[in-house]
Formats: sequence, C-alpha cells, structure tokens
Amino acid sequence: MNIGMDRRVFIAGGMAVLSGFAFAKRGLAQDVPEKVNPDLSDLTFLDGTVSYVKRDDWASIKPQVSIMTAATGYDRITIHHTGESQKSFADENSVRFALDNILTDHCNRNFGDIGYHFVIAPDGKAWQTRSMAYEGAHVLGQNSSNLGVMLLGNFESNQPTDGQVSTMTLMVDSMCEHFSIKKHRVFGHRDIGHSLCPGRNLYEEVLKLKSLSSDDIKEMARK
Repeated sequence: MNIGMDRRVFIAGGMAVLSGFAFAKRGLAQDVPEKVNPDLSDLTFLDGTVSYVKRDDWASIKPQVSIMTAATGYDRITIHHTGESQKSFADENSVRFALDNILTDHCNRNFGDIGYHFVIAPDGKAWQTRSMAYEGAHVLGQNSSNLGVMLLGNFESNQPTDGQVSTMTLMVDSMCEHFSIKKHRVFGHRDIGHSLCPGRNLYEEVLKLKSLSSDDIKEMARK
C-alpha cells in the first residue's frame, strides 16, 4: 500500500469537497438579499398624519429582494409625477390598475419592485409601493439614500389636486423629521436628473414646501 499516494489523494479529494462547498456558498449568497434594517421599513411615523395603503394590501407581485439594494438611511427626497392625465385615476380601482401596470413594468426592467417608495393618488391617499428598507430606483445614478415619492398625473399641463399637495406636504415633512432630512434636500426630479418631471405646476408646490417650517405645516394641517 502506498501511504504517500493515498494521503495525496485524500488531501486532493478533501480540497475538492471544500472548493465545491465554497462555490456553493458563493452561489447561495447571490440568491440571499442583503441584510436589511427593519427600522427603515417602519411606517408608524406616518400614522395620524396621512392615510396610506400598505404594499401588501394591494400588490399581487412580491418584490424581488435578491436584486434590490438594502438601504442604510436617507438624507434626501425626490418628487416625481407619472406624466399621465389625472382622469386615468378617477377611482381606487383605476389607481390599483395603474400601480399594477407600473409594478409589472418596473419588475420587467429588473428594478426588483416599483422604483418609488410612495405614490399619491388624486384623492390624496398615499400608497406604499416599495419598502423603505430598500433603496429606490427612480433617479438614474442618484438612488442612494434617496426616498422617492410620485404623484399620479401630468403636472406639466395640469394642476395637482389639493389632496395631493396636502398629502405630499405632510408626508415629506414627516419624512424630514423622522430621518433628519434638511428641507433643502427635497428635490424635484428635474433638480438632479435630465427631466421635466415633476412638471412645472407640481415643481412650484415642491418649492413652496421647502420654504415652509415644520411648525407652519403642522398649523396648516390643523386648519
């Protein structure tokens, strides 16, 4: 019996097993999402401020978390519009239909989920569309630490509803307070991307929002 040869074969075999195990671990890691901070997905800071629908209450497609990036925190907010007529969102069913279409489109483009964290309908109701535990996919090259809020409608040619402006103002103010975001870090898409979004009429409301203090906004909400 050649003990030296047997030992070499044993070691080589063991290395092959270890190599295969390491490869399997690497392959497995690709399918496991990054560790997320559960505190970032907590919506309770919005309770009593705005009416919202949680993602699980409307979406039929689960997020593809394996291709999404875990958020580490937020220091800015970007406002968007869809660019479609508000008549397309006349009731809750049409809003659900629109969100399903956006969700399907964004998942087909490998976003993992809708790119925006929240959508605001013409009736003023907010819809959670992506967990804040994950970075958004709403401004090319500018998604890190950036919360995305989108209003349904075309505000280059139309005006946002009073309900949309009120909800946007209260939501953004609550986000700023909760995440310690400075108001000068609230942007329209056009500020940080090559776009007319969120339309000139909504952009005016974004500028107004940035000029208001939290006390001003809370006083407006009480009236």
